[in-house]
Amino acid sequence: IVIAIVWIIVSKSRIFPLFIGSIIFFVFVMVLESAMHSVVLSTIPIISNNSFLYILYGCLAAGLFEEGGRWVAFRYLIRGNDKKEAITYGIGHGAIEMILVVGLTLFSTFIFAQSFLTLGIDGMTEGLDASMVDMVKEMVVSLQVYSVNDVLLNLIERCSALLLHVSCSILVFFSVKEKKINYLVYAFLFHVVMNIPAGMVQQSLITNVW
Repeated sequence: IVIAIVWIIVSKSRIFPLFIGSIIFFVFVMVLESAMHSVVLSTIPIISNNSFLYILYGCLAAGLFEEGGRWVAFRYLIRGNDKKEAITYGIGHGAIEMILVVGLTLFSTFIFAQSFLTLGIDGMTEGLDASMVDMVKEMVVSLQVYSVNDVLLNLIERCSALLLHVSCSILVFFSVKEKKINYLVYAFLFHVVMNIPAGMVQQSLITNVW
């Protein structure tokens, strides 16, 4: 939010592309891409059971929906030729992802931790059934090994992702405005390649997250 405010003030860019970036991310990633994952992964189990296929599918899907969403935004919604708006859009796209993926998780973790410190394990599990008690205890155990380094890692990873979103937005902007498909292809390939390490972490092929 701070990045967005500072950029809007300094660049004197319209705020409209910021909201378009946020909306496009939510629609194309949280709704459409998630729906496709539900269908594909349930009907083609070999993808989930094969690390290589899972990473390849996930990276290609992310590139397709996010860069496709950018193309739709610059082709049909952001009709001007102001280059600054490519950056504004990228900040909106990356910022809403940062808020939804990391911000809300960190906030809920903070609230849970404060509840634990205030009520204790007995107060938090009072009146819960056995399965819920086990779930709360597992969360407490996970929090005991959760450190400042983990928060820092999340922030660094999301900031790098924000730079990716701004970079890809610039490429797709020029692809639409100059009618050059190669810029769109570059953005897609860039996005796919940059997602590979995250996929390898999910599949435990990389154990050192740093």
